[in-house]
Amino acid sequence: MSNTREATATPALREQLDTVKTDVHELGHVAKVAASEKIDQVRDAVGEHVDHAKSLAEDGIQTAREKKDDWEDRLANHVRERPIRSLAIAAGVGMLFGFLRGR
Repeated sequence: MSNTREATATPALREQLDTVKTDVHELGHVAKVAASEKIDQVRDAVGEHVDHAKSLAEDGIQTAREKKDDWEDRLANHVRERPIRSLAIAAGVGMLFGFLRGR
């Protein structure tokens, strides 16, 4: 009688085991798809942030270049309008640096 029970239980257990294997395989596939979608979402979000940061950096660089050009123009105009005063200021700054460096 024990053998009959084992004989009927074994196919049922094998069938349940096959069902469990199939379910685990399907769950693995679903998890893989979900993870892939999440990775794509994160990648897109990071890309947007990088693009925004790049745009801000480019704007900052452009602003800095414009300010540099403005300062160069103002300095050139100042030297043209007041050459002796500009030369005196440059000499004074040079002497100050020489004095500080000599310490």
